[in-house]
Amino acid sequence: MRWFFAFVFCVTFSLGLSSEVDARQPTVSILSQNAEIVAAQQGGTINLWRRKGAQNEYSHLARLKNSTPFRGAVTERALVGVAKDGVVVWSGSKFEKKLRLPTPKTLSIAKLLISSDGRRAAMLYPFDGGVGDADAVRVWDTRRGTVLKDWRLKVDRSRRTRLLGGSFSTNGKSLALFSDEPRAKNVQVFVFDTSNWKMRFNWQSDKYRTAFALALSAQGKKLALAADNDILLWQLQPGKLQSVLSCDRIKKLFPKALQGPAIGFRGAHQLSFSPKADKLLSLHLFAVVGGAIWELGKSPRPTAWLKRPANGSILRQSAWQADNSVWLVGSAYSADVFLYRAQDERFILQTKFKTSD
Repeated sequence: MRWFFAFVFCVTFSLGLSSEVDARQPTVSILSQNAEIVAAQQGGTINLWRRKGAQNEYSHLARLKNSTPFRGAVTERALVGVAKDGVVVWSGSKFEKKLRLPTPKTLSIAKLLISSDGRRAAMLYPFDGGVGDADAVRVWDTRRGTVLKDWRLKVDRSRRTRLLGGSFSTNGKSLALFSDEPRAKNVQVFVFDTSNWKMRFNWQSDKYRTAFALALSAQGKKLALAADNDILLWQLQPGKLQSVLSCDRIKKLFPKALQGPAIGFRGAHQLSFSPKADKLLSLHLFAVVGGAIWELGKSPRPTAWLKRPANGSILRQSAWQADNSVWLVGSAYSADVFLYRAQDERFILQTKFKTSD
């Protein structure tokens, strides 16, 4: 376990202590699902950049003031985040419109989600208003600022039931959530139809202790879940489990120099489908850091291992563009933000953004 504690220390140091610009609020960067928008907060300012045309160039779009440490999600049409006055959404051609969303009284917000069209946003939070694990979700209409759905997970405090994350489908018609119970083997997945908020899919397993990430395909027809050391793939109509993929299979793609340290390699911590859902990207943030691309044919298999960027950037978020190219945004030890494109089994730096003047 030495490698694990060493890695956690390094990540903690890079996130919390080593920023030369503002150690109290390190640079946090996010990417829209199609990689068209990059957003980053350093200190009390959120900067946004938009991709220009078909070229891989970005122009500065907007600068927003926000003194609260950034947690949020962005699309081409809207940005949802935490501000002093609760959860807010910025919209408009330059994100100039700001709307406060009716936010439950709580000391903790675990996760914010937004649909690709920017019309819906969701917040995962502890229902009792404290600072514990999330067990409830609120969904808003971001144009009207109205509540669309409140839902709470059935909680067993003795087993520490917790809601971990989720995803909207790209078409916004489905919302998927997942939970676990770290004191018992109980992982669950819930998929809602956002037109009527009926649950269209529910899965529960006593095989896995925890889950790390979930992804929905663009049309909401496929779902992927990273649980323990596996990636599970479903066809949601009719709700059939298609494949269970072991992350151990990725080790065969590692360079020989990494074969030794890879012994402790475990689990995928971010997942994203390609636009046609024929490929899946899994990001791995512990021990050996990088990403794997899986071909999702009749016999799904990993076909490429993407090495971590050479400058040591913290892997923040991945996205696919319409041409099936894979993009990733990251931050390193300064106020700079880096945008990479997957090429030749590595992440190649495409653009460097500065969050300070």
